[in-house]
Amino acid sequence: MTPLTFKHATAIGSMERALEYRDRVADKSYFERVRFANKVLGGDWIFRLADVVGIDEIEAKRPTWSRFYVENEYGTNLPIDPRAPETEEYLGMKGGAQELGFYCGMGFDGYADALSTARKVDSDSVDLQYGDYHLQYLSEETLHEENVFEDDETIEPEAYYRIYGETLNQLFENFEEITERIQGYDDGEHIDEELQRRIVNTAAGSKIYLCGAHRGCGSHHSVKEATASRLDSIITFLYARSLARVEQPLSEHKRRR
Repeated sequence: MTPLTFKHATAIGSMERALEYRDRVADKSYFERVRFANKVLGGDWIFRLADVVGIDEIEAKRPTWSRFYVENEYGTNLPIDPRAPETEEYLGMKGGAQELGFYCGMGFDGYADALSTARKVDSDSVDLQYGDYHLQYLSEETLHEENVFEDDETIEPEAYYRIYGETLNQLFENFEEITERIQGYDDGEHIDEELQRRIVNTAAGSKIYLCGAHRGCGSHHSVKEATASRLDSIITFLYARSLARVEQPLSEHKRRR
């Protein structure tokens, strides 16, 4: 593994904002937290329902979300990338509730798979080719028949988002632990491998939770800066995913405790 120095610990830059957000929503309900995150960060933050709750639970409680998954040969449910232009063409619409539905079902590993999977719209067969799989176009009638983002009253939020909340708390615990542990390192000093993994996983988690596509967070002053930050997020995230093959990702850690 290439040594990771103190200055490369990208989680550090997100900690202050993350801890501030945590304090601001600490006494709020789950749905108030959802509204706050969407207002502050825009629609580009990610719930980790797919790998935390499970696809069966999504199909049972949010059937309209399950159509955005493709099962691969290993039985893994991969989400379609909501930002890809061919996805918009496939859906026949853009933004709004439909996009939120994508993100609400997307998991930590699933997002990396979505970014790295070849996909295109086949105009002849009017379907979306996603890797080796094809999804039929959704009709406009079907899209309007079932709204992805149902009213709050149709969900039991405490039960449904309990595990999500626990996972988010685990992320904040990682912030605090890493902050404490890195105090003993000098600038440029090599950090031990175990802490490297914790830093990179937490960096990826924090950026995706709190600044997914770097819109609306208020910390970027130009399109160029926001684009560079987004690319940095993706690179960090994919690196974290490669490390997760050695160490369980945060969601697995929480689920198996």
